[in-house]
Amino acid sequence: QGRSFFLGGGGGKIWEKKKNKEKFFFKYFDLNNPKQGIIHIVAIENSFLLPGMITVCGDSHTTTNGAISLVANGIGTTDLSIVLSTQCIIQKKLKNLNILLFNVNRFLYSKDLILFIIKKISSKGGVNYCIEFTGENIENFSISEKMTICNMSIEAGSKTSLISPDKKLINFYKKKK
Repeated sequence: QGRSFFLGGGGGKIWEKKKNKEKFFFKYFDLNNPKQGIIHIVAIENSFLLPGMITVCGDSHTTTNGAISLVANGIGTTDLSIVLSTQCIIQKKLKNLNILLFNVNRFLYSKDLILFIIKKISSKGGVNYCIEFTGENIENFSISEKMTICNMSIEAGSKTSLISPDKKLINFYKKKK
């Protein structure tokens, strides 16, 4: 059985979320709960998402979660309501775009790197693509830096992006136990 989460926020939707949490069996973290926050950040911090999962969220920067080797799509509220009621979503098959990173200066910031990539492929270069970032240099970045790279891939028009698991990711989850 799948797990669904709402983590606070949403203005007028808060009461609706509180009212329906028991009915629909999802966890709700109120504004005073230390586990609440920006969904694409706290989902990783609190291990709600794990490598290999598929997730959707009503947040355009859901792609951030691809940093931990999962498929993450930002969707609209109509699609979100369909997912919550059916645990399914119909989406067009994406093309793959592999961005191989090599000879990257180890002092380069992840934000500068992704902005350079977006400049090269354009703000429409990732439309209908899942962008995968690969190469030895991607392993040099921290989980947080990888989150920045995947977060910004949406600015290239991509539907989602991801980075393969490595030792840093494995150690990140070992420390969470």
